[in-house]
Amino acid sequence: MPLPTRMLLHDAVTARIKNLAEEQGYSMERLSQASGVPKSTITDYLRGASCDIKLETLVKIANGFGMTLRDFINDDC
Repeated sequence: MPLPTRMLLHDAVTARIKNLAEEQGYSMERLSQASGVPKSTITDYLRGASCDIKLETLVKIANGFGMTLRDFINDDC
């Protein structure tokens, strides 16, 4: 799914997490287990209850998908 040209960082990260989860068949529970990030932290961020995400948390999420942060950010969409 292509991302809009102008997008907030929160929106871009949320879209990337949702796209990767769908592509890889990850539930938020599975992503939580794979990344070590509490499920509540992931779901709060995805639903907008929390709009800030620590770089350390983002690295863990990327690693949970089996990729580096560079790969997570460098999406060809």
